[in-house]
Amino acid sequence: MDNWFTSVPLAKQLLMQPYKLTLVGTLRANKKEIPEEMKNSRSRAVNTSMFCYDGPITLLSYKPKPSKMVYLLSSCDENGSINHETKKPHMIEFYNSTKAAWTHLTKCAQ
Repeated sequence: MDNWFTSVPLAKQLLMQPYKLTLVGTLRANKKEIPEEMKNSRSRAVNTSMFCYDGPITLLSYKPKPSKMVYLLSSCDENGSINHETKKPHMIEFYNSTKAAWTHLTKCAQ
């Protein structure tokens, strides 16, 4: 999902009956669900990640560039792992590989 639709309440509701669906999507920086500690972009180094967990819900704050911060939300029961070659979280790589591609939707369920 893109940041227009993604929210923690939606992720929790989609996990429940009768849907039982997972989501991975970007979040807008002004969402109240993002803790202030994850928003502090000035003091963080580039290519750093912060993860926040609430059961099967994972919130990621990733700083790819000095002036950019990316927020991702996943209900795929992520473990917060990072690709050591690219220095990107696997959650970002998964989102990038599946955005606008309906053929990859089953990856999250595996």
